Amino acid sequence: MRSISMRRQQQDEPDQPDQPDQRRGWAEAVNTLTARWLERIDPADALASGIGVWPLLALIADPADGAGRAELASALGIEPEAAIDAARDLIATLDACEAVHLATGLWTLPDLVVHDAWASRLPDGTRGHITGVAQQDAVVLNAWANERTGGRIPTFPLKTDPSTRLVLASALLVETQWAQPFTSRPLALDQGPWADAGPIEYLTRTTTNLDDIRVVEGECGSLTDMTVVGRDDVDVHLVLAEEHVAPARALAAGASIVTKPGGVRGTAFTEEHPGPGITSQRSQASAPTDQLQLATVGFAHEAEHDLLKAAEVLGLRTVSDRTRGHFPGIADEPLAVGAARQSIMARFHARGFEAAAVTALSMTFGAASPPRMYEIRTVSAAFTRPFAFYATHRPTGLVLVAGWV
Repeated sequence: MRSISMRRQQQDEPDQPDQPDQRRGWAEAVNTLTARWLERIDPADALASGIGVWPLLALIADPADGAGRAELASALGIEPEAAIDAARDLIATLDACEAVHLATGLWTLPDLVVHDAWASRLPDGTRGHITGVAQQDAVVLNAWANERTGGRIPTFPLKTDPSTRLVLASALLVETQWAQPFTSRPLALDQGPWADAGPIEYLTRTTTNLDDIRVVEGECGSLTDMTVVGRDDVDVHLVLAEEHVAPARALAAGASIVTKPGGVRGTAFTEEHPGPGITSQRSQASAPTDQLQLATVGFAHEAEHDLLKAAEVLGLRTVSDRTRGHFPGIADEPLAVGAARQSIMARFHARGFEAAAVTALSMTFGAASPPRMYEIRTVSAAFTRPFAFYATHRPTGLVLVAGWV
C-alpha cells in the first residue's frame, strides 16, 4: 500500500528551555532543509530523510571552496567551518537514544590520498576501500547498508563505476513501540484515497491526554498535528492540512511546525470547527475523564531519491559540476560529486513505527578534461602444464636465459 508518509522529526523535545543553543541551531537547520526538500519531491514518493542527507552535506562543506562552499552553507543553514562538529554532535545525540541509530561510512580508492586534516575530524564510522568495479564494490556496500539498517535497506542506493574515487554514506535506523498501542482491523473505506483499495489496516485507539493533539496555523492554513508517543524518546506526528492544500505544500508546512511550540491544544478546542479532521463535542460518560479518539491507517512505504534532482535545494549544484574540482580540503586530486541518492522505507503499524534510510554520495575526478574511460577486453591464461621460459635483453632482443618448467 502506498500513501503519503508522515515525517518523523529527529531532535529533542522543542519545549525544553535548557536545550543548548548549538544543538537547537543544527536541529532547526536540519528541519528547514527537510521542509525545503519535501516541497520538491513528487507526492507519490513523498518519503524522505533530511537527517540522512544533512550530515553528509555537513562533512563536505568545510573542505569545499568557492561557490560550492557557499551553496552548501546555504543549504545547511550553518557556517561551513562549524558543520563537521555539528554533524558529530548530531550523530552522538541521536545515538544516545536507544530507538535511533545513525552511522556513517567512507570508502576510497586505495590511490586516493585523503587529507588527514579532514578525515581525522569525521565522525567515528566505517572506513574502507572501493575498487571502481560495480559488482565487487556492491558486495561491500550492500553488506554495510543491510547491517546498519537491520536488513530493511539491503541494497546500497548507488553503484560505483571506474570514475568513482570516493563514497560517503549515512545509514539511519529508527525503531520504537507505541506507549499505547492501537487496535488493528481490516476495513474497506468508502471515501478518500483508499476507497478502491479494498480492506486496509485500520488503526484505532482511545487515550486521555487531549494535549497530544493541536491545531497550528501555518503558511497554507490550519494544520492538525497529532502526536503518537513512542516508548524510546521517539514520537510520530500525524499532520493533516485542509483538503484544498496541495500535498507538496502540506508536506513542507508540516515539517516546519511539528517540532515547534504553539497552536491550540485539544483541551482548548471548542465545538465549532477546531481544525482539519477534528470534531469536538460534549457528551455524558461514566467516568470524569476526557477522551482522545484517534483513527488512522497503517502504512508501509518505500522510496528512492536522486538527490541531484534537488541539487539547488541541497547545495549540490556547483559541486556536481565535473569540469573542475571543488574539494581541496579533502584531497589534492580535483573531486566533484558524481552521484547522490537515498533509499528509504517506513512502516507505521499497530504496535509501533520503524524506518530506515541509506543516503550516499560519490565523488569522481573533477577537471576540465576528465580522464578518458575505455572499454576493455579481459583475456585469461592458465599455465598449468609444462612450459618453456626465456629471459631476453630488451634493447637487443638477445635471449639471455631459456628453460623448461
